Amino acid sequence: MGHEARRNALAAAAGAVALVTAAPVGAVSTAARAPAATPKTLVSVRGSIGDFAQDGNRVVWLWSGRRRCRDFVQLRNLRTGKQVRLAAKRGATCPPADGFITGSLALAKDRALWAVYSATGGNTVINYAVYVVSGQPGARDRVVYGFGEEVEKDDRGDAPEPEVGMAGDGPTLAFAVDGVVRRVVRGRTTRAAPFLTTAFATAAGKIGVARQTSPGGCVCNQSPRWSPDGARLAFSGGQDNSARPSVYTATASGGAPSRIVDGFQPLWSPDGSKLVLEQYTLSNSFDSIVIVNRDGGNPHRIDDAADASWSPDGTQLAFTRPRPSTEDVVVVNADGTGERVLAANAGLPDWSPDGTKLAFVGRSGIEVIGADGSNRHTVTARFSNPKWSPDGSKLLFAAGNGLHLISADGTGDVQVTHPDTAGGENDATPTWSPSGSEIAFVRSRFDYTNDLGEQEQRIWIVNADGTGLRPLTARSQFEDEPAWSPTGVQIAFASGGELYVASADGTGLTQITTTQPAEARSEGALFSATSKKKLASFAAPGYVTAVAVSPSIAALLVQGSFGKRIELFNPATGAARGGVDVDGGTADELSAAGRRVVFHKGPQIMVLDAATKKISVLATAARAPIGLSIEGRRIAWAENLGPRARIRAVTAP
Repeated sequence: MGHEARRNALAAAAGAVALVTAAPVGAVSTAARAPAATPKTLVSVRGSIGDFAQDGNRVVWLWSGRRRCRDFVQLRNLRTGKQVRLAAKRGATCPPADGFITGSLALAKDRALWAVYSATGGNTVINYAVYVVSGQPGARDRVVYGFGEEVEKDDRGDAPEPEVGMAGDGPTLAFAVDGVVRRVVRGRTTRAAPFLTTAFATAAGKIGVARQTSPGGCVCNQSPRWSPDGARLAFSGGQDNSARPSVYTATASGGAPSRIVDGFQPLWSPDGSKLVLEQYTLSNSFDSIVIVNRDGGNPHRIDDAADASWSPDGTQLAFTRPRPSTEDVVVVNADGTGERVLAANAGLPDWSPDGTKLAFVGRSGIEVIGADGSNRHTVTARFSNPKWSPDGSKLLFAAGNGLHLISADGTGDVQVTHPDTAGGENDATPTWSPSGSEIAFVRSRFDYTNDLGEQEQRIWIVNADGTGLRPLTARSQFEDEPAWSPTGVQIAFASGGELYVASADGTGLTQITTTQPAEARSEGALFSATSKKKLASFAAPGYVTAVAVSPSIAALLVQGSFGKRIELFNPATGAARGGVDVDGGTADELSAAGRRVVFHKGPQIMVLDAATKKISVLATAARAPIGLSIEGRRIAWAENLGPRARIRAVTAP
């Protein structure tokens, strides 16, 4: 009973994984080592086993690497010793020359479920055709469900296979694609649960499903911006809910941040009375910008807008309005009235200090236009985000891996920094000091000779004439988004998801935020496999990675700031029965029968007694177990041993 779905990463269901720093809750349970059980070999074959499942006195396995299609899926009755093939000799359920059988496998009495993959593609993508196949002795196997999926290749040229989760027990045979659980009934499929799921399992005519309901928070503060008086920093972060970032403010000396409103990329108005920020929107194709008071009140939304820039007097905003094939620079009054397109085929606007001109990225490179729409002209053919110098005489931009200065009329292009491009260095995101005498920027160093990619990202400072190049701090860290204080004395920046402030000479480094993110939340439910009626529901902190069900217990494997835990519930009522901490290396798979929950860490086979909350190490597999599950008291798994493979079992105490 309780053979669970071993594929837990079903697409479209898993939420963002929260990065956590909170102190662990409770200690990880120490597993008691029971007297070593000697595993019994149930099946031994040449080649390898791709997956394994059991139900009652039958076991089924995927026999990988077989040349004949009909040998791929094998079923054995452990009581009689009779073994039969379930795959057809030919037809749609037999893999073509470019195909294979792999992934999950499920068994319900003598009915099995597996998937056939066909893969074609080019240099960048793989096109998969996937068929879910049902088979049983004495009947031809048949396709019960099919779908296609295009997957991009990674840097190594590999593409992950589409996920198909499967589970079976007694009369119930089910599978999940893109988080939707379907039950197989007489060769046809019907949806078995009303919501998308991260993990699912079957037992005793029930289907247990689980999903993450809230991603929780993350340590991901970014985009620090000084208030005009230098007293506070506005920034965005996800400590409350990483799926929906929020804007916060905090004193520049540190202290508890105050949440202002949902959004990101905040920018103070010149007088400090308002903030403009961006928000994700579900009803529109693009983001929106929102103007709010500094406390978050009196919001005004402008849809289909991004990259806002205040005019120096604070009476107007310029922003980018995306369109299906291009984008425009649009100007609007600070109260949301008087909207007009200033420059077509343009984006990333920046006001000149006197408010008479705007620089932006246009169709020909960096361009400048009068605030009244006159005298649009190209400054340079380079396409990069321009920033006006404080005196309005020059534009600063990153190009060719270095920083450049150019006059607003297009003359005098001077390269300010000269990174070691042969060594993988690149300079980007420059920002002027208030006096215009210095520039802060981010220098990244990449190693293209291996798979490690970016090796270092630090904030550097250089004089506007190219002299005095130096790193801001002595740290070797990933630093980003430098922001000068209004006086030019300090620089705020983001590093490792937290915000820091340092003097411009590198001294006085202070961590401004110490984030305690909110915990993720997950929920589970039990449904009747035949009527789809919800029988029980339950919830737990953390994000769920596996679920198991028996008539006596329902179990969720969850992970969060506390580490990993198995949370237990009454399957009849959903009432919580407590939980047990497990090692962080515990695999994301569970199986249950009676009061026992089986799982593994590496080759160690473990069993949790839900009644006593005690964990015992029951046996050690020769290799990492495949398809570990419990049926009655029989705990079984498959393991590959070079040229041979075997299915082994031990009896639970």
